[in-house]
Amino acid sequence: MSVINDSKDYFYLGLQNKKEQIDLLWPGVENLESTQFYELCQKYSDIALNAIKQRIPGTCDVQGCFQFTDIEAAKRATKDYVMGWRIKDIDALLSLIHEFHSYAVAWDDKRTTSGSVLPENYDYQSMYAGKYYNFKELPDDIWEQIAREVKEYICA
Repeated sequence: MSVINDSKDYFYLGLQNKKEQIDLLWPGVENLESTQFYELCQKYSDIALNAIKQRIPGTCDVQGCFQFTDIEAAKRATKDYVMGWRIKDIDALLSLIHEFHSYAVAWDDKRTTSGSVLPENYDYQSMYAGKYYNFKELPDDIWEQIAREVKEYICA
């Protein structure tokens, strides 16, 4: 078993289980760290973590304002990555990014990575604890928009 020292080790250990995608995207690569896939996924986790988060009044829901600059940085990095690695299956790459981007966050990252939102009138007596959010993950509807934009940007 490998020693896990940081989030990057954990990321690549999990990625090793995706043999089919690895062979498709990076044929013949022995050392996954040489793919710099972790760094690409960090661009997407930055979109999620840098979003301005705001509670919707009267609910336990949180909405985010995702920053255009973070999305553009991810699009450019993905296009460069696709060109550099000569990746043909962009959908496979985006699927893998979607699955792994939330693991590309340093364990000592100071940005808020998760949290619970309690009801406004919570009395700390009941068992209801509110709603838990993992801010490292992009919501599915936002991911779909970003993935569509990335594909359009790459093919342009």
